[in-house]
Amino acid sequence: MKNFIFIISVIMMILSFSSCTNPVNDVDDAELHTYGLFPSDNNTFTIFASKSRYDSDSYDYIDSLLFFKIDTASTILERHGFSTLYRPYIQQVFLLNNGNIMIFGNINSYFSSGTIWEISLTATVEWEFQVPNGIYGISPSRDGNVFLFGTQYNEGQYESNYQDLLCTKMSRSGDTLWTKILDISSRENFTAGIPTADNGCIALGMGLVENRSFDMLVTRFTEAGDTIWTGSYGGEYYDKLTFATELSDGSFLFTGELNVYDSTNADWSLSSGQQVYLIKVTANGETEWTRAIGNSLREHPNAIIEVSDGGFILLGTRDQSYAYLFDETIGWINKISPGGDILWEQEFESILPSGVHETSTGELFVIASNTISPWQYGPDMNLIKLSSSGTILWNRVLTP
Repeated sequence: MKNFIFIISVIMMILSFSSCTNPVNDVDDAELHTYGLFPSDNNTFTIFASKSRYDSDSYDYIDSLLFFKIDTASTILERHGFSTLYRPYIQQVFLLNNGNIMIFGNINSYFSSGTIWEISLTATVEWEFQVPNGIYGISPSRDGNVFLFGTQYNEGQYESNYQDLLCTKMSRSGDTLWTKILDISSRENFTAGIPTADNGCIALGMGLVENRSFDMLVTRFTEAGDTIWTGSYGGEYYDKLTFATELSDGSFLFTGELNVYDSTNADWSLSSGQQVYLIKVTANGETEWTRAIGNSLREHPNAIIEVSDGGFILLGTRDQSYAYLFDETIGWINKISPGGDILWEQEFESILPSGVHETSTGELFVIASNTISPWQYGPDMNLIKLSSSGTILWNRVLTP
């Protein structure tokens, strides 16, 4: 695998140079997209975002990754960032034990294969490498290495496009520590994952069920790469997992989208779609409960955290269109009980939450992108403070 995964020194030099430069100028027509809210030092937070602005002189976009340090009163204390060669495509973001973040996606190429970066909250690129084709998700490991998730073609079945599941553990230098290949069904894919407390990992994906569609697929691996268990979840239609959380008691909460068909609705545009789907399982993979969440068939999950009382804060968005025109114009925040019941909900017009953090006093801070049209992000962002009971204490617009 080492022959296929290598450090891109040229891009690294570009990023290192760019990280010392100022972010793009702030203008009214810029689009700001927030990805997360991370704890920093001395009771402060750092917002991770990207900015894109169309330059009418060059007929091109000017893009950058940005980091805003704020206090609990929403004051922006510091700004850091660097330019990217192309529009950032961020697929996954992880907070590391050292306070940095690890991101997976494309920020400097149009290549189909992704790249992993470790970046400090002051916008310094610490480490990067490009993954090979066939890798669709990553996760840091607890011991400082990296898990890669994806597929590879079954050599004996290539003409039929059969794929095997792939999970690889790599060192930061690009050495392969182990690789596991699983043949579960004729079509399957690992697309994401998380590290586990025992230094193993959970791989998330989907698998084709004969005479039906795709189910959510989960496999738990040990530190050595042995399979502990594999489970599938979902309904009768195309279902997918988005992310997972290891809980304080060693169990897991999986979050995805459950496709639903309502045969009683005469309006075809309202009769099918997706709801947010939560699956709580034990450490051994036994299902404790499942819950479909949403008051429409146009729901999408953005983030979820376990909070101090054992419940969960779930962030999501809702499409307004019945034709899947990517017009996510409603954002929502839900409090979920340990047993999966909705305790409270807050909705926001044109504000799309993307990250949440609970303070030591139980208050919640939520960062969100805002939209100026159903298809365009605005130049600002929102920081929302809520009590543990769901009362909105304030909702402030931050202008970078």
